[in-house]
Amino acid sequence: MLKRSIRYAACLAASTALVLLLIEAGLRVFLGLPRGMYDVQPSDGGSLYRRNAAIHLLWTPIPYTIQTNRLGFRGPEVSVEKPAGVFRIIALGDSVTDGFYVENENTFPFQLERMLRARGTAAEVVNAARGFTAIDGEFEILKKFCLPLTPDLVILTFCSNDIEEIRDKPKEALLKSDLFEPETARRSEWLMFGRTALGECILDLSLRWKFPKYRHNRAVLSQHELAARYEIPGGDRFRENARFFLDHHAARSHGIILYEEYTPEQRQSIENYLWVLEQVNRFCAEHGIRLVFSYYPDYPEVYLPERNVPMRALLREGCARLGIPFIDLVEPFRRETGKVLHFAPLDFHPNPEGNRVIAQAVADFLSAQRLVPQ
Repeated sequence: MLKRSIRYAACLAASTALVLLLIEAGLRVFLGLPRGMYDVQPSDGGSLYRRNAAIHLLWTPIPYTIQTNRLGFRGPEVSVEKPAGVFRIIALGDSVTDGFYVENENTFPFQLERMLRARGTAAEVVNAARGFTAIDGEFEILKKFCLPLTPDLVILTFCSNDIEEIRDKPKEALLKSDLFEPETARRSEWLMFGRTALGECILDLSLRWKFPKYRHNRAVLSQHELAARYEIPGGDRFRENARFFLDHHAARSHGIILYEEYTPEQRQSIENYLWVLEQVNRFCAEHGIRLVFSYYPDYPEVYLPERNVPMRALLREGCARLGIPFIDLVEPFRRETGKVLHFAPLDFHPNPEGNRVIAQAVADFLSAQRLVPQ
């Protein structure tokens, strides 16, 4: 009886596997799947994004496409060996630097390179940012992926959630270098949904069924209605949007920077951030790299200037103590009176014009401080 059950189970497993293989082959031959729709981050942890890929982000508030080069960075091709006469800049940061919801050419690193070249600087700006990272992950990216490129300068852009994301982490944990090591569960998901036609088809159908926004985003990209993505009603209601941000985001990931006073626990997180920043600065100095710090303000800090936000002063003082040039992006944003620079109220990341403001301010600072060849 037991042997018969085992034989039955084996035949059933073999038949199921054969059917799945036939379905997989059919989807590949007749539908051209998989297209890599969900194959974003490589399972081996060897690069930031999947190499040589066009990755369509359809499950986000605003659909957009990430184009990667052969090294897995978002942007045009770069060689590992720095070309003669080129001043290489690494842009580190999280979602703002990465360029959430905008195409490659609208990210601020891409625009920064174009602006510097227009001024006569043979600059190459590598977008080495990755959304959802904080300074610990950015430090690892610098060491693991960027140091072989022998950069001349690194721009580390601060965002408000950077402090919140390292809360409760001791100093030693912030210097661990395994943040990009693939986990077993993540690798299994990647193999199933990222590399098989059947898995991609199942996930696509599931998302279409569950999320109207996903269906809408697919339609937008398929019909090339890309410009319409940025026509967001209410974008010019700046103070109203800022109040909305405070009511819905301040108590979550962006909380610390928006507080006017800090608890001892929050101050410890700030001190830990500055301590890691000191380690990043020391690492850069040891390898002949100049570190520059860029402060990106949250939406309320731009449009509610009466609020007291002490974080900026604390970070400026920390950078002054460490000898790190400090780029303050608050005033460049405030000077653009009346212009819609974010995706608010749908989302609060900078839109293409907001990315231009960042690039312009950074280019002006680097040139004025003679941090790039003139």
